[in-house]
Amino acid sequence: MPRLVASGPDREALDGLLDDALGKEVKEELNVKELVVAERSGEYCTVTVKPNLPVLGPRYGKQLGKIRGLLAALDDAQIATFEGDGTVTLDVEGEPVALQGDDLLVERSGREGFAVAAEGGYMAALDTQITDALRLEGYAREIINRVQNVRKKSDFEVTQRIQLTLGGSTEIVAAANAHKQRIAAEVLAADVNINDTASGETFPIDELEVVISVQPA
Repeated sequence: MPRLVASGPDREALDGLLDDALGKEVKEELNVKELVVAERSGEYCTVTVKPNLPVLGPRYGKQLGKIRGLLAALDDAQIATFEGDGTVTLDVEGEPVALQGDDLLVERSGREGFAVAAEGGYMAALDTQITDALRLEGYAREIINRVQNVRKKSDFEVTQRIQLTLGGSTEIVAAANAHKQRIAAEVLAADVNINDTASGETFPIDELEVVISVQPA
């Protein structure tokens, strides 16, 4: 995925994600290209705070409409404070009304192109827009996985170098060409021959196919 965006009340802790060593580990684990720490979550998701009607209805009756309007007007910082501290105080017709925990329902939905998860005032938004380059990179990872499985099935020694031939669907061939050096390094291939008429074992990758032939180098 292109990027993961994080926001929350403890900016110092979130900035730790930008540390070179930790950031590299997180990006590899989550398979994202970039990590971003945002001041506010609103750019990446819409936040809705609603009264928990079965809880607040019996307590506030006719004031519930006013409470609903005040909740809708809360900004990101106030919502984060509620999620972090577990309480928010509203001015309802001149009277302070303290709401806690189960009194409220906080809902987040990702803006177009983002998938969002949130808890305790923290948000993670995953950019779900897949570029052609990212798609080819993903296919390359799948090619590596299939070749490694063939190596294992063929009982090659861990350090045995191989002659690798790849073919298959047009997109698979394009991915193999774009990431030829990476594939060779990962599977210990002394040489990688890529052509769309290759013969060998055929394996599915999503709705596509990769053809693999492996010989000792």
